[in-house]
Amino acid sequence: MDADSVANWMLAQIDREACIYQDDVVDHLVKAGREDLLIESSDGNQVLGKAVLAAFRKLTPDNVVWVKPDRYWRFRVAEDEPGRDARGQCPTTGHRLSVVCFHRQRIETND
Repeated sequence: MDADSVANWMLAQIDREACIYQDDVVDHLVKAGREDLLIESSDGNQVLGKAVLAAFRKLTPDNVVWVKPDRYWRFRVAEDEPGRDARGQCPTTGHRLSVVCFHRQRIETND
């Protein structure tokens, strides 16, 4: 498993679950024995290393956004502002997003 295969796994998880949390990717890498793909944050937590993030950005340059407050990636919707970062609220209603709410929004957007 290398950074590119992790990025592909992350995209597959988003496709299946509508989002992927950074903690879930970290857990996946720890279980796979690939802690070398992680770094320690200033808070002392394990987070994704630069190689994984770069591979994921290259794979998903415009179609995935990062929701920083909740630390997850999801597919972009038309209402998202330009850039990689997005808010953790439904762009239509302003309600805090759950995976189910956002999945419904994504399906409606794709029709």
